[in-house]
Amino acid sequence: MSVSTSSPRVVLVTGASGGIGNAAAVAFAEKGNTIAVHYSCSEAKAKATLQAVESAGGSGALFQADLSRVSEIRRLYDEVYSRFGRVDVVFNNAGARGESLIQNTPEELYDSIMDLNVKATFFSLQEAIKRMGQGGVIINNGSVLGTFPWASRVVYCTSKAAVEMLTKCAAKEAGEKGIRVNAVAPGPVVPGMVPPHMVPKFEGLSPFKRIGEAREVASLCVAIASSDMSWVSGQVITVDGAGFCGLQGDLDS
Repeated sequence: MSVSTSSPRVVLVTGASGGIGNAAAVAFAEKGNTIAVHYSCSEAKAKATLQAVESAGGSGALFQADLSRVSEIRRLYDEVYSRFGRVDVVFNNAGARGESLIQNTPEELYDSIMDLNVKATFFSLQEAIKRMGQGGVIINNGSVLGTFPWASRVVYCTSKAAVEMLTKCAAKEAGEKGIRVNAVAPGPVVPGMVPPHMVPKFEGLSPFKRIGEAREVASLCVAIASSDMSWVSGQVITVDGAGFCGLQGDLDS
């Protein structure tokens, strides 16, 4: 089944309760789309996102799922398809971060980050590619740290590097069904997962001398999903205000 490439479309945003997810849900809603607002634990924040979606001119519904479990991912897709009949755009945004060097990383931290950043993205891609048709769009949320090594964020960096390769492989497979797969690779943004004490350092990295905003990543996602970018697939697009361009060394130094 082909999917619509013009508004209104059904857009599934995972991790839509805050930060980039919230901004993306609202940005897609501003185009008149229907938003499947996914959350894991923060129901109150998810409800706030849904209210913002409706205020922006869109419509939608809430969907709860623990994306670290494959059975929950499949249930999420079942419920979204049951409610709306289709999904036209998927933004795999849900993620986790953590701080640890290799030598002191506990198994639990490793598993929690890899499960949500890699496993969840992989099996969401699986469900989306199986179910979506011609014209479908999948966007994965990567990070500039997928290519820039940061010793004390080793698990996070590794997970986002995996997301980049997943995107490129998935684009080959999904392209045979007419589905485009790309990734955004944001630098630090607010609101997001940036520790407050790191904000001045990140502001200093960019020639614009500021930190990015979640809405700027969201705008890129909307652009990627548009029919104007129908020949763009298998790409990882950095959005960081040239902040990491040519950067050497470690951010902990």
